[in-house]
Amino acid sequence: MSRNPSRRSPLLPKKTTWDQIVDFLYSRENDIGSAMGIAALALHFQGTVTELWPYIVATAYTAGYLLGLSISTRTASQEKHTKQLDDIERDLAHLYEQVKFRLPREARDRVHAIITVIEHLLPTLRHGITANQNGFIVRRSVESYLPDMLEAYLRLPREFANSHRLSNDRTPTESLIEQLTLLENSLIKIEFELLHEGSQALLAHGRFLEEKFGGGMREWPI
Repeated sequence: MSRNPSRRSPLLPKKTTWDQIVDFLYSRENDIGSAMGIAALALHFQGTVTELWPYIVATAYTAGYLLGLSISTRTASQEKHTKQLDDIERDLAHLYEQVKFRLPREARDRVHAIITVIEHLLPTLRHGITANQNGFIVRRSVESYLPDMLEAYLRLPREFANSHRLSNDRTPTESLIEQLTLLENSLIKIEFELLHEGSQALLAHGRFLEEKFGGGMREWPI
């Protein structure tokens, strides 16, 4: 079944209009625009700017806003990456609160294990020590794979989920646990790959030091 990529699972938190307003108020663009507008307003109160001062204040704010927008555009990639990771932490906490009392114990344990693995991955992803594909899989696990799976299961009546046999000769509950285990194992594999990647970086740094200082401690003049 195809999924609309713009659709967000109801199990994940949704950003309200107030959240969007707060984002704007705390944005770099508004900060710089406000600072320049206030500076122009201060010149008016000092008597430096008298005529057309509302126009000058508005122009100063606009210039500051555009300057902030230009700076944000240059740093957007890293900020977007950081924000996505912050959203992952928030979404994980919200998701678990939504489902922890609605799932069978074994499924709940698997969900908790998946969240634990992702939480272990976040510091590595935050520092960029990973291929884009691994980061994409982690984000999609939180935004789509895990919530979509749980949402489909939770729509079923509990008795049906525990007793009805599907075409694979498993109940929906058994199928859910199997899929959760598969996702968990995939994330564990990514975690291992990232740890190996970090170990290789450490090894490479050791080779660099060996080549640079391999002759032993030098006698540096004081």
